[in-house]
Amino acid sequence: MDRIALDEVTIGDAFKHAGYATGLIGKWHNGALDDRDHPNARGFDEVLGFDGGWMDYFDWWVNRNGRRETADGRYLTDAFTDEAVDYITRHRRTPFCSA
Repeated sequence: MDRIALDEVTIGDAFKHAGYATGLIGKWHNGALDDRDHPNARGFDEVLGFDGGWMDYFDWWVNRNGRRETADGRYLTDAFTDEAVDYITRHRRTPFCSA
C-alpha cells in the first residue's frame, strides 16, 4: 500500500493519452525501489525529482529521466523552480501538463 497500483491511471497517463506533453518536477513519493513505479513509466515524459520521502535541500541528488544528477550549488527548491520555468518555456506553444 505504499504506491499507486500499476493498473491505476495517473494524471500523467491521462494527459499523455490526450496528446499533452507531460512533466513531473519535484517529489514523487510512489515506490522508490521498483522501476515500474518510476514517473517515466507512469505517463510522464520528463522527470526531475526524487523518489523517496526526503532529500537534503543543499546536498541533494535528483533523478532526471532515470539518470542521477547531484547538487550544483543551488538550493533544491531553486533547482526545481528553474526546471519548471524551463519546462513551461519549452512547451508554451503546445498543450502540456506538469505535476
